[in-house]
Amino acid sequence: MIFLFIILFLLSILLVSFTIQNRQRYGTFLVPLIFSILCIGGTIFFGFQLPSAIQKIQKNNDAQINSNKLTKSQQAHSQSNLENGSTTVISDATTKQQQEQLKLKKQELTQKLDTAYSKIGDVTFNTDAKTFQLKLYTDSDLSKSVAQIETDPSLAEEAHWSNFTDSL
Repeated sequence: MIFLFIILFLLSILLVSFTIQNRQRYGTFLVPLIFSILCIGGTIFFGFQLPSAIQKIQKNNDAQINSNKLTKSQQAHSQSNLENGSTTVISDATTKQQQEQLKLKKQELTQKLDTAYSKIGDVTFNTDAKTFQLKLYTDSDLSKSVAQIETDPSLAEEAHWSNFTDSL
């Protein structure tokens, strides 16, 4: 936002001088005048947007600083607890809440992946291995290709299989 404001401001100055020069030299100034007005209008618009953009940047910086301070104080507290020989006990409520949030995130991600890969298979989450699994539909072209590559691995290079699996 700030970058656009600066660029439009400089461009406005150049276009105004070009308009004046064009009027003196050729006697016409309509086209450069239109561009100058548009550029000046953009500069004014982005000029009004600058305070809110600066406030957002300051809020982000303040939040980052507070987060860093909180992390440093937690580390110092943990270090002092370790030096004193005591242990930190996390409350059961906080642990349960974190587990519920994690479970919801896993479900949301599973649904998003299942939607994204709905044309080629079903996505499930394996809690034991903590991995997402894509089970291909047996009648799809992709499952046939996988079967062919499993029987003859040399076909993988010809089919650019590594590109496909990397993007998958």
